[in-house]
Amino acid sequence: KGDMTGIEAAEVIGRQGIPVIFLTAHSDEPTVEKAVKSVPFGYLIKPLDERALGTAIRMALYKNEIDGKVRERDAIIRVLINSNPDPMFILDQNTSVLVLNDAIATLLPPGAAGAGDITLDLLAQGGIISPALAAAIREHFFDSGPYQFEEEYKGRWISYIITPLAGGDGRIERCAVN
Repeated sequence: KGDMTGIEAAEVIGRQGIPVIFLTAHSDEPTVEKAVKSVPFGYLIKPLDERALGTAIRMALYKNEIDGKVRERDAIIRVLINSNPDPMFILDQNTSVLVLNDAIATLLPPGAAGAGDITLDLLAQGGIISPALAAAIREHFFDSGPYQFEEEYKGRWISYIITPLAGGDGRIERCAVN
C-alpha cells in the first residue's frame, strides 16, 4: 500500500542494481506483462514453495553477478573505443551503425548520436567519412579477414582497417571500422 505499486517499486529497486523476484498471487496476463517490463530476475506465484524460492534467489544472485561482470566489461570496451581519437564504428549487414566512438559522435549533427538510425550513408553524405571509405566497407564487409584502406581525406592521410565480425555460427554479421 502506498503511492506506488509493487511493480513500480521493483523498477526503482532494479535500477539500483538489486535483483528483484516477484512473489505474488497475481498471475493474470496484464499484471505479468507489466512485471516482465520491469526486468525481474524471477516471478513466483503463491502459494509459496520454499524450495522454488531458494532456487530463484540463488539464480537471481548468480545472474546479477554475471550481469555486473558484463556491465564492467562493457565499460572497459567503451573506454578503449573512446580512447582512440580517430573515428571507430561497427555496422550490421544493413549498414546501420551499432556502435560508434566519441570521435565520430562529435561529428554527427546534434541529436543524431542517440537516434539509433545512423547509417553508413548518413556518415558518408554528412562528410564524416569519405564516399571512398563507404564504398570500401561495402566491398569488403564479408571478407574472410581484415582489409586495410588508406586515403587522403580532408587534408590528411588516414589508414582504416575494415574487420568483418562473425556471429556464433561463423557467418559475417557485422563489420568494425577503425
